[in-house]
Amino acid sequence: MQKKYIVSYSYLRIFACLAVVLLHLLNASTIYYFKEMSVSQATIVGQILHQTIWAVPCFLMITGALLLNPEKEIPMKKIVGKYIRRVLMALIVFTFIFQCIDYGFHEEHEIFLKFFTNLFTGYSWPHMWYLYLMIFIYLLLPFFKIITKYMDDRMLIYLVVLMLIFNSIIPIITAFKIPNAFQIYNFVIYPIYLFLGYLIHKKGLPKLSCVILIICGTVGIVLATTLKPTDGVKAFYDYASPFVIMQAMGIFGLFDQWKISTMNPVVHFLDSTTFGVYLIHFIFVKVVMKFLHFNPYHYGIWVFFVMMIVFFICSSLITALIRKIPKLQLL
Repeated sequence: MQKKYIVSYSYLRIFACLAVVLLHLLNASTIYYFKEMSVSQATIVGQILHQTIWAVPCFLMITGALLLNPEKEIPMKKIVGKYIRRVLMALIVFTFIFQCIDYGFHEEHEIFLKFFTNLFTGYSWPHMWYLYLMIFIYLLLPFFKIITKYMDDRMLIYLVVLMLIFNSIIPIITAFKIPNAFQIYNFVIYPIYLFLGYLIHKKGLPKLSCVILIICGTVGIVLATTLKPTDGVKAFYDYASPFVIMQAMGIFGLFDQWKISTMNPVVHFLDSTTFGVYLIHFIFVKVVMKFLHFNPYHYGIWVFFVMMIVFFICSSLITALIRKIPKLQLL
């Protein structure tokens, strides 16, 4: 296994986290202010929004690169006691916090029953789906490590290519209304990103190939976004889209081979708070846009990027404050 360039992953996590904040800002704006958007604004927002889908796949690829190394022993006790415990605690606490916020702004009429319902059904705030996914990923991690330990690289590449065909290419065929008998549930694409991250980190990906993948993925998403937004067309820019996969592989590949020897203290601080930022930033998004009725379209598309930076920094600082609470160990 090649050396892990942890510092470059820190930059990538920050970059991806900013993209997630922007994605949620744009997505929320299309929900709350769709009727007030001009045609040009809707077009620009749609293009930018779909160009941020790569962020979550890159988070998963980092996880795969760091945790699927056969030489890295990760006992089940650590998986449950550290990884799953952290995510589960955050899921419970923030589902309750979000329910209290909705209650405080009179969007919900009670707290506790709805909290338990949302927790077990997953119908809390929309970005919480990622925590359920990570619990699923961590539970399967011992099996994934067996695959990387006992399967040679050629067979692993064959497995990944095969799964990409069934999870990425076939849905595209279905989008063109071509009948086929092969249907696989969409959640399978997420473990594939772990293996892609592991393989790219181990085998390397030439810079030229990374650039070509990013260009092809970006152009493909631009073309797909200009098409009529039917359910079938979504297959061109969702997490299983071949264009999103190419984009994510290219971006991850560039950061993976970026050799940085020293860690900037500011980068280290921001990177250490990205999990908290992911959870907290949506509070700003929803409160500012929905409850305080701030419409970014009155000021221009550039406001979204200002809000992205401000929400990221505020969420990072709040995360740092929460971490100072003794024995909480939440974020």
